[in-house]
Amino acid sequence: MDYELQGLPPLDVVRVVSLEQCQQHCLETRKYVCRSANYYHLRRECHVFGDDRTAPKAHLVEASRVDFFENQCLVETSFCPYQKSEEDLAMVYVSKSLPDTPSTLHCERECNREREFNCRSYTYWDRGAHGSVCMLSGESRLTGQGIGLSYREGATYSGKTCKTSVSDGRLMPTAYPPIPASTKGTTSMHTPSPRVTETSSHKPPPPPPPPVFPPLPPPICTFNQYTYEKVIGHDVRGGRRERVPTRVPVGVVHPCQAECQRLGPRCQGFVVQYQSYQNCYVILRDP
Repeated sequence: MDYELQGLPPLDVVRVVSLEQCQQHCLETRKYVCRSANYYHLRRECHVFGDDRTAPKAHLVEASRVDFFENQCLVETSFCPYQKSEEDLAMVYVSKSLPDTPSTLHCERECNREREFNCRSYTYWDRGAHGSVCMLSGESRLTGQGIGLSYREGATYSGKTCKTSVSDGRLMPTAYPPIPASTKGTTSMHTPSPRVTETSSHKPPPPPPPPVFPPLPPPICTFNQYTYEKVIGHDVRGGRRERVPTRVPVGVVHPCQAECQRLGPRCQGFVVQYQSYQNCYVILRDP
């Protein structure tokens, strides 16, 4: 909201569409791989990109009446490498917290196996006599718009470097060799190649076995699932809101989303206040 992706040429420009149609086009198009898009409200234009804000030349800038969004269904962060850990630093935008986590290695493993959202960083906080807590986040130093990290004594922060290298996401057709045309009533002659006889007594070494890759996790997005547009640093004015009681003081995004899902069409969205103790409010439609 009020941000624009710059530094990348668009793959396509779709004109005279609404914001919802722009988002639907990015999710459902098969002409190319849409990873993100800018929507210009005044011009009603949808600029589609094959990269997102993590691309080397990409950067977000403030822009009035422009919405930037990313296709999270294409993001896979499980195998992204981590940057060097940073001490006494914590991510503010915590999506999920796991108390009594033994070590940073266990916290890193939980981030890699997370399937409720795309985990881009973790903060391991050793609170001494109060125990330790692992805080997972869908944001990182790169995606947090420069305001996501804060000083916290005893905390260890580590973020992933998920770089997409898609300069052109168009799906090109596979080129096959032409099939020789045959004419009815004619016979096609085939001349066999000369046979090569092995004269050496040494057999060639067997080919190396194919590499073994870990199985990919199940897809994040499913058909007929509610989707949410995440906006950082903004609140909703007006509208009826109700506070959602949560069991944990930090990492309330998932229970808040689950409550909004349970309410169905009555819930228009939810707001998370990132403080020492996070609060969650659902935005309800007037009856």
